[in-house]
Amino acid sequence: MLIQSMIKYALEDMKKLIEHINDDDVNELIEIILTSNNIFTLGSGFSSYVASNFTAKLVRRGITSYAIGNVSTPAVEKEDCIIVFSKSGESQFVVNTINIAKEKINPKIISITSNPNSSSSKLSDLNIHMKKFGLNEEKNLLMNKVPYLFELSSELFIDVVIAIIYRRTEYNQTVSFGYDYSI
Repeated sequence: MLIQSMIKYALEDMKKLIEHINDDDVNELIEIILTSNNIFTLGSGFSSYVASNFTAKLVRRGITSYAIGNVSTPAVEKEDCIIVFSKSGESQFVVNTINIAKEKINPKIISITSNPNSSSSKLSDLNIHMKKFGLNEEKNLLMNKVPYLFELSSELFIDVVIAIIYRRTEYNQTVSFGYDYSI
């Protein structure tokens, strides 16, 4: 019963986090992904796992993608895109990296964060914001023992983005993975 209860609370809280995501922003994100030469993902802490997972899913789709920070990652160029995952949008590593990229190369930068006024958001060309919980809501989340909701919600979000990319590029994933994206 504990597992079902925790999952129920997590799903309810994830719904609150992502209910304000704008469809036009998601469509723009997908268009940038499909028209950029290379996609680079960036995150710090648990968000770096989300970024790396998104990289892997893009690569599986045939989109050239790299996680910033890996030793085999090439240099970012102007025709590329950097997608940033950061709950606070204030991670020093993330802010410094996109600041340098913006000044020296000026690739497209997309920020996925729960802080619309963050340094990362201000440096980005496109911002996708997930709801930021207030202090009382944060306390309730901790009481529910479901931490890392930003990361869980981001994972769900990137799965939806990948599904839309599959549909737009007419790739039949049903054969490879058993999922039906024709909905």
